[in-house]
Amino acid sequence: GLIGIVVVAIGLASFSMYRTYSQKVKAQEEVKHLREKQGLMEALQKSEERYRMIVETTHDIIWTLDTQGKFTFVNRRGEEVSGYRADELIGKSFVPLVHAEDLAKVQNIFMETLSGKPHFYDVRVYGKNSKCFILSVDTVPIFENNNIIGTLSSGRDITERKETQDMSLKALPKWA
Repeated sequence: GLIGIVVVAIGLASFSMYRTYSQKVKAQEEVKHLREKQGLMEALQKSEERYRMIVETTHDIIWTLDTQGKFTFVNRRGEEVSGYRADELIGKSFVPLVHAEDLAKVQNIFMETLSGKPHFYDVRVYGKNSKCFILSVDTVPIFENNNIIGTLSSGRDITERKETQDMSLKALPKWA
């Protein structure tokens, strides 16, 4: 009987030690998983900060439109060049900003981009002060889960360069 009690006691002690060891291993795995997750979150945060710094300090205007042609994002350079604050543009259509003579072309480009075709083009647009400037624009579709959800565009103000080119062309002699 005493041997039976000793065997049972040893069995219970072994089971208790095994259970404690299993809980310890499980806790260590959970700590390791949490550290990995924290590391991934920190890496993601650093990546987002780097992305934001690049987008907000570039010399190009960067904006996104939804499938209805409404602004969903405008970077700081876009605010500086256009004179509009981002919150004045977000949710609004791009149409009123485009020069009337360029509007049909830009609307066509927008629709083609929504069908998956990227574009590079020049367009005249109006800033908040009604001053017209020329942008050289690169537009691509934005995909989410293999569906196009809008467009991403970057543009550079080329007004001075175009005006200089136009003046240079006018200064050339006319050949008969």
